[in-house]
Amino acid sequence: MGLLLQKTNILRDFREDCDEGRYFWPREIWGVYGFSKPEEMTATGGEAQKRTMWVLSHMMLNALGHVVDALDYLTMLHNQSMSNFVAIPATMAIATLALCFMNAEVFQSNVMIRKGQAVNVCGKIATVSF
Repeated sequence: MGLLLQKTNILRDFREDCDEGRYFWPREIWGVYGFSKPEEMTATGGEAQKRTMWVLSHMMLNALGHVVDALDYLTMLHNQSMSNFVAIPATMAIATLALCFMNAEVFQSNVMIRKGQAVNVCGKIATVSF
């Protein structure tokens, strides 16, 4: 669960982290696509932007690899309030990943679900029994 949440935040916060000189995206991913430094992925248009989408897809798959484990963990929680407590950030992470999918805006600004969407998602979670 923790890896899903952490990787989602790293993915969606790319631009802010880049602007602050923090680089969490692994070189093993972006270097394969011909970038010599992460800042190059903020370029818009052309071949570079096309390659950034490959990097983004690679990062997405890496994060999504933790979804099944997070959902399995949720099924093991038998206390409803604990299930809700854990399900809310997990659901918001999955919704954030959906928003980031093939979204070049990740390289220009922080991409987050809006508060209204979060409230809607969380309200639906409260009614679900795991």
